[in-house]
Amino acid sequence: MLTLQLFLHHWKSYIRNARWRRNLFTKFIYILLMIYFIFVFIVIGLNINKILYSVNRNPIDEFNSILLWYFAFDLLIRSLMQPQPSIYFLPYLRLNIRLSTIINYLLFKSLWNIFNLLPLFIIIPFVLKVVTINYGIGLGVLYLIQFLLMVFINNFLATFLIYLSRKRISYFFIPIGIVLFMFSIDKLGFSVSELSISLGRLLINGNLLIPIALLIVFTSVYFGLSQLLRRNFYIDEINLKKKADVFLWNSNINLFNRLGNTGHYLLIEIYLLIRNKRTRQAMLMLPIFLIYFFIISIKRTFSSTEHLPILYMISLFIGFGATLYGQSIFSWDSTYFDGILARKINFLHYLKAKYYLMVLLTLLVFFPFFIVFFIFSIYNLVLLLCILIFSLGVNCFLIMLIGTFNDGRINLNQSHFMNYQGRNSSQLILSAILMLVPIIIYTVFKRFLNSISGEIAIAVPGLFFIIFHNWWIKNVILKSFSLRKYINLEGYRKLTT
Repeated sequence: MLTLQLFLHHWKSYIRNARWRRNLFTKFIYILLMIYFIFVFIVIGLNINKILYSVNRNPIDEFNSILLWYFAFDLLIRSLMQPQPSIYFLPYLRLNIRLSTIINYLLFKSLWNIFNLLPLFIIIPFVLKVVTINYGIGLGVLYLIQFLLMVFINNFLATFLIYLSRKRISYFFIPIGIVLFMFSIDKLGFSVSELSISLGRLLINGNLLIPIALLIVFTSVYFGLSQLLRRNFYIDEINLKKKADVFLWNSNINLFNRLGNTGHYLLIEIYLLIRNKRTRQAMLMLPIFLIYFFIISIKRTFSSTEHLPILYMISLFIGFGATLYGQSIFSWDSTYFDGILARKINFLHYLKAKYYLMVLLTLLVFFPFFIVFFIFSIYNLVLLLCILIFSLGVNCFLIMLIGTFNDGRINLNQSHFMNYQGRNSSQLILSAILMLVPIIIYTVFKRFLNSISGEIAIAVPGLFFIIFHNWWIKNVILKSFSLRKYINLEGYRKLTT
C-alpha cells in the first residue's frame, strides 16, 4: 500500500510540474518515436515464426544465436539511455518510513521502462509460435521466465553501472569493453553466435540448475544495488573527485592562459562538461559514436562517398560533436545564468570560448575518422576536409545563432537520455538540416560543373567564417545574445525543479 502511495506521489509531482505544460511538440515527437518502436517490435513478433522458418537452420537455434549479442548491446544502450530511478525522498526521511521501503520502491520503479517492455513483443510470440510447438508449454514457459530473468538482471546491472559511473567515469566503459571484447574474439575465430546457441539450448532443455543460477545472480545483483543505494542514499549531494581537474590545472593551464579571458572561460566550459551528470552523459555519446563508425568503416559497408545518403551520414558524423554541445549551448548555463549576468563578464570572450569548444569537439571527432579513412583509402579525403571546414565555419556560426533563441532550462543533475528538458524541437530539426547543407551544395555544383567545384563551394564559405570568426561573433552572435539574454533568463527561471 505504501509503495502505491509513493508511486501516486511521484506521478502527481510530475504532472503538476511546469515542465508538463512546456515543449508539447517535443513531447509529441518522443511519444511518436516510442509508438514507432513498439509498432516495429510488434510486427517482428507477429511474424517471428515466418522470419525464423525462412532460414535453412533450426529456428530456435537461429533465435538463440543472437542472445549474447542482444544482452551485450542491451546493457550498453541501457547504460547510456535507461532512466535512473529517482524520487524526491527528503520529505519522506522526516516521516516514519523505513529506508529499505524507499530503496525497494526505487528498484521496483526501475523495472518500468521501455527497455523491459520492447523485448516482450518479440519473446512472447516466439515462445508461443515456436518454442511451445517444438518443446511443449512447460519448457516454453520456463524459457520465457529465464529470458525475463536475464532482462531484469541487465536492468539492475545497468542501474548499478550508472550509479558507479557517477563516482568514477571508468565504470561506464565496462559495457563498451564487453561489446569490443565480443567483437574481437568473434574476429579471431571464436564464434560468439555458437556460444549463444549453446546458452539457448541450456535454457530450453529443462535443467532446473539454470533458472536457479539465474535467480542467484538476480538476487545478488539486486542485493548489491540495494546496499549501494543504502550506503550512498545522498548520492546526488556527494562531491565527486575528479582527477581530470588536477590534470587540467597542472598540465594545460599555460595553454589556456595564452588565450587570456577566453581561455579562462573555455576552461570553465570544459569543467562544466566533465563535472555534471547530464553533460557527461551527452559527451559520452562521442566515443560510442566513434566506435560505431569504426565498426562500419572496418567492415567497409560504405565503399563510395558518391551516394547522397552516405555523404549525409559522413557530414552528420563530422559535425556531431559541435551539434551535440551547440544545441543547448546557452541552456547548459541556465542554472546559474543569474550569476553570469550579475558579474562583470566580457561576453565577447564568453562567446568565443563556446565557439572554440565547438571547434575542439568537432576536431576530436574528425581526426579519428580521418585516420580510419586514410588507412582504408575508401573515402574522398579532400571532400571530408571541405566538409570539416564548412562545419567549423558556417555550421558553428548558425548553431550558435540558433542557440541564442533557446530559453529552455536544463537541470545538470538529471539524466541526458529520455529527457526533453531544455530541448527545443525546432532546434533539433534545424541542426539536422544544417548537416545536410554542405552535401546539397556539393551535389548541385557537381551535377552542373564537377566535383572540384563542389568541394570549393563548400570550403570557401567555411574558410570565410573561420577567418572572420571574431567579426561575426562580435557583430552577430553577441548582438543577438544581448537582445535575448533577459528573455532567456526569464525562461530559465520558469522551471525550478
